[in-house]
Amino acid sequence: MESALSKGLRGLPGGDSLAKLLERGRGVRNRLALPLLSEAKVLAWAEVHRSRAGRWPRVHEGPIEDAAGETWSGVNAAMVKGARGLPGGVALHQFLAALRLREG
Repeated sequence: MESALSKGLRGLPGGDSLAKLLERGRGVRNRLALPLLSEAKVLAWAEVHRSRAGRWPRVHEGPIEDAAGETWSGVNAAMVKGARGLPGGVALHQFLAALRLREG
């Protein structure tokens, strides 16, 4: 199937992949084309979580409310690795701890 999608076999136009097809047709997230993140976006999500839960988010909290398909674990992984537009080298808890220090 992947070959037919990419090469244009079996009447398909070509230049496609199963991941792209599922993303377009079914809304399935393409793990190889995830949206970029920023520290400002992560901070905004964390502040919303804090206002709702009364504490900063933890890595294993699960899905991020109001951020379809995002999880705190996924954000943490991107922060550590330096993926999805983030600089890398800092875990979620370190990022949030630095914020707490700045707040005093």
